[in-house]
Amino acid sequence: MLNRRGMSLVELLISLIVLAIVGAVTVKVMTIILSTSGAQIKISNSIGEARNGALALPQELREVGYDTNTAMTSASTDLISISARRITFRAMRGLGITCGTPTLTEFRVRTPIIGQRLPSGTDEFLLFVESDPNASFDDQWLPMLVTAIDSNSTCGSDPAIRFSLSAAPLVSTSPTTAMAISQHRVGGPIRWFERVEYGPFVDATTNQTFVGIRSLNRSEATLSPIIGPIPDSTHFTLTYYNAAGTLLNPSSANPLTVRSIGVAITTVTESRVSLAGSTTRATSQFPMSTRVALRNTLRP
Repeated sequence: MLNRRGMSLVELLISLIVLAIVGAVTVKVMTIILSTSGAQIKISNSIGEARNGALALPQELREVGYDTNTAMTSASTDLISISARRITFRAMRGLGITCGTPTLTEFRVRTPIIGQRLPSGTDEFLLFVESDPNASFDDQWLPMLVTAIDSNSTCGSDPAIRFSLSAAPLVSTSPTTAMAISQHRVGGPIRWFERVEYGPFVDATTNQTFVGIRSLNRSEATLSPIIGPIPDSTHFTLTYYNAAGTLLNPSSANPLTVRSIGVAITTVTESRVSLAGSTTRATSQFPMSTRVALRNTLRP
């Protein structure tokens, strides 16, 4: 018969020790892998937030512009107030091309429209008035006092949006002069916008700092986070330049003189991270900066 015997107690103990060592090493390796993966996800998210911040806000600012009317010796800008940490401006939300037969208190735009969304009752509206089509000096954007919006209107057989006005747009306030319907060319644009504010704020729930936005037209009392978190409010910086590229002091500069805006944002990981088994590090920071020229800006 074959000589059969089981494992001795010593062999069993050695096997258990070897298995324990292998298991401990495996757990350690898996812990490092999970920790590294978690850290990489946090870092990736933070870098993504920095990149989004360098794209989203400048995209809004590209629609901010100024307009001049040589005949009226006047100028206007979409910038409302500026500072190093906060900016308020008229943010473009949509644009439509007029159609049909307009009157001084009714205009229509053909759908689909251009932009982010359909017009809202809380929006503000501007009508482009060309006056003489052979001259550019008399072109103007006139405020429209819209009292009702009908999104189910038509221009002939085409779908359209109808704007009802409480009064004819004014081409001048000194003296008060209403536009003539002959000054409007069908096929010109109407654009709508809302006054918004961007700036840093501390979220009361997480106690973290974010860059946020609020709509003044909708009377929003607090900012809503769109970029972040950031280390603190000093890591969101806005710089302003005139037509010659000279840096302006936002506390004293007239918004009408601003022709380009620099945006600098530094995002931070939501918590401390560690990589490849290293000790826990401080939160990682990722700076991004860009500069955007405003609408209608000509190079010096």
